[in-house]
Amino acid sequence: VNAFNAIIQQLSDPISVKQTVETVAFQHLHVEVTVPLVRVVRDAIADVLLAEVGPRCNGAALAGLRTLLNYVGGSVIYIRRTYSDRFKIIASSWAQANRPREDCNDSDPDGDDDIQG
Repeated sequence: VNAFNAIIQQLSDPISVKQTVETVAFQHLHVEVTVPLVRVVRDAIADVLLAEVGPRCNGAALAGLRTLLNYVGGSVIYIRRTYSDRFKIIASSWAQANRPREDCNDSDPDGDDDIQG
């Protein structure tokens, strides 16, 4: 909700909107977002807006809101599809690089890790 509020407030600055949307997308990498899910969320938010605002919400405002929500949802899908595997590789490599020395499989079998010249 806070991120959505920030996006709305930044609409006059497209670069800030893009940065905020990208941040939101990276924060939601763990969520499997699909096009049908984006549609459901978009339509639910539009329905709540119509119920709360009623006739004061004109067609242009509703179309703009739907377009914005499609942009956010599409960005989340794109970021997850593009970067999720890369982050998994980085996390796996980081875990492997930071595991305790005794857990390493490539240690010297006789326990002598000194380099012989």
